[in-house]
Amino acid sequence: MHVIFEFFLGPGQPIWVSDLSNLTVFGLFVSAAGVYKRLNCSEKRCRRIGHLKVEGTTFRTCHHHTTQEVHERLYKMHSEQYPEQHEWLNRPPAETRPASRS
Repeated sequence: MHVIFEFFLGPGQPIWVSDLSNLTVFGLFVSAAGVYKRLNCSEKRCRRIGHLKVEGTTFRTCHHHTTQEVHERLYKMHSEQYPEQHEWLNRPPAETRPASRS
């Protein structure tokens, strides 16, 4: 992993970069990839960051895929792939809550 830093920063790299262990550098790359995967657009083969949530699902879409057609398709796909989660996310709000005991 230090080879990557050597390639980008050259021999004049800061001391803190040379002190990083390979495990730390690997952890940073894996963390960045995980955050990107979590925030990625749910449309297949789209590499943009998803800024808008699809209502009633855990999916996100980018500014390019915010059409009603795409959202309806993702909503249907979520209901087929994750029926329990979809039912829980789309349950009606509780009308009355039990009174708390004092």
